Amino acid sequence: MTPPNPFDSKDREAFLRARRKELKTAFSGRINGNFMLETCEKVIKTLIATGEISACFDWRPTEENAVTGDFDQVDYEVCRYVVGAHRSNMVFVGDADRAKAEASGEYQGKLFEQVLTNIRLRKSAGAFFRKKQIVLGDEFIFFNLPHDLFAISVNASFLLKDDSGDYGQFYASLFNKSLASLTLLEDSFLDCAYPICRSVIEVYLKLLVLKKRPIALKEYDAFLPFEVRKNLADMAWPKEFLGKFEKRRWKGRATKGDYLHFGWVDSIPDYFGSVAKSNPYSVYGLMEFLSSICGEKQGHLFKNLQTLYTFCNAYAHGNLLGCRYALNDYFQTVLILSSTIPTAYRMLCEDEKADTKINGIDIVAKTNLDTEEMAEQYKKRTTENFEAYYRPR
Repeated sequence: MTPPNPFDSKDREAFLRARRKELKTAFSGRINGNFMLETCEKVIKTLIATGEISACFDWRPTEENAVTGDFDQVDYEVCRYVVGAHRSNMVFVGDADRAKAEASGEYQGKLFEQVLTNIRLRKSAGAFFRKKQIVLGDEFIFFNLPHDLFAISVNASFLLKDDSGDYGQFYASLFNKSLASLTLLEDSFLDCAYPICRSVIEVYLKLLVLKKRPIALKEYDAFLPFEVRKNLADMAWPKEFLGKFEKRRWKGRATKGDYLHFGWVDSIPDYFGSVAKSNPYSVYGLMEFLSSICGEKQGHLFKNLQTLYTFCNAYAHGNLLGCRYALNDYFQTVLILSSTIPTAYRMLCEDEKADTKINGIDIVAKTNLDTEEMAEQYKKRTTENFEAYYRPR
């Protein structure tokens, strides 16, 4: 049977009916098909009316994409955004309340604005996403908060320069690791994202300490050659390092490995007055120090990061090999990133004297709002709620 030709007016309606049917099938089990298409069509009409369609999507044939085949199927891509934002909003919402929301003009308007805003960020986010997942599952990367974080990390990478100053290496490492973990999230390799998120916490804490106590930058740089040498070959400890180790400020039970990674804190005058004497040459020591100098509100953040960091250790050391509910791993990895990456982004923009907005969108305010919504969902984790979430729509 010859398929309908969309360029033939008499076949156009048949083509559109077939197209809608295929889109419903593609997202079956994840969303009400009619609701998805209604939202999708409203978004596309708005993008056409505002003239933004070509700025957001590469949908017109060009010499380049005619060769590579790399052009966007707009309706399919918009549906991915609709499904992602809607499922992000409806985590742990019961079937009856979900149906009520879908019938509500207020919620329809909220979802429409969310999808439109996310698509306006697409050149820093969705344009880089994979067309097909390696491991099938929720397309978490299209959920509101992961999408925000991806856009922030890409935009931060654009801002970084070769001469980004004393902290450029920290920013580059943070945003690269953020993109790496989000890419694993995209392909449903959620357990593999934990070790990278653990590294994000470590780099973020070092950045904060050095930002607040720049006097330690020189000593931090002095330790780098020792790290490089030990990574290149398991050679004898350099005499200079051993000399520092023997003169370390804390004479407790610290290994040379601990001191290699954190010995530079000896150059911070008030560090040992703030840190408990249990393990100052560690990530936990950095957390204690920051908690003591940053006030109660941020101290609570570091306490949460410590909990998440400890949980990451179980995955990093192979003690945990996956969770029955991918949604739980989504929560925890994205909470780590949302607790670190937006702050680092604001710091970078301040250093570079750059606007934090992306394509006119206040991404920091949006990320804060989406983080608050996800934090509320995180509080509702129960086996019953997870089981209900994974029932087909």
